[in-house]
Amino acid sequence: MYKIYKKYRENNWHSKYLHSHTLEQIILNCMRDHKSYLALKKLYEEGDKRIKEEPCKPGYKHGEVQITFTKQGIRRDRSCKMYIIYEKEEKDIDLYGNTMAIDLGMNNIATCVTANDRRTRTFAGESLKSKIGYINKEISRLKSIQMHMVGSKNYKNTKRINRLYRQRENYSNTYLHKVSKDIIEFAKETGCSRIVIDQL
Repeated sequence: MYKIYKKYRENNWHSKYLHSHTLEQIILNCMRDHKSYLALKKLYEEGDKRIKEEPCKPGYKHGEVQITFTKQGIRRDRSCKMYIIYEKEEKDIDLYGNTMAIDLGMNNIATCVTANDRRTRTFAGESLKSKIGYINKEISRLKSIQMHMVGSKNYKNTKRINRLYRQRENYSNTYLHKVSKDIIEFAKETGCSRIVIDQL
């Protein structure tokens, strides 16, 4: 297995994106598939009636592919993201139900109004603006210090500056995700089957 692992690391550029434990699991799965193929082929050649057709060699996977991530294979790094895609059965939607209109803004991220009962809900964005403004000022201050230290505008961002960039992005994404989730819950609460969003 080590020879296969080493060869794969050397000859496949995309292997560097896989943690060693994850890559080992993939190789083990491939070896298991190949051993299964050899066993079935042997039974077929010996005339085993349970094998109706000659087995095919394992090839590229099509459709769903299972990949095992061990604890060591998941990096707890602020810069890493994991996207999980799953299937969920959809419920029937009443296309003639209530309608919600959303007005997007700066001070208030979203103002929601329902058509039938005229219920409203406002989602403030002052805390988001304040947090992002503070981070932007801190980034500008650190950039100014770095520029004076280097003596040129052609400087590289420090780790602290890059960390602030990630903090700003993560904070914005988390805040907006919470707002969007609350909007959907409000739509469910008021029986809205359609949402109309205004342009910013």
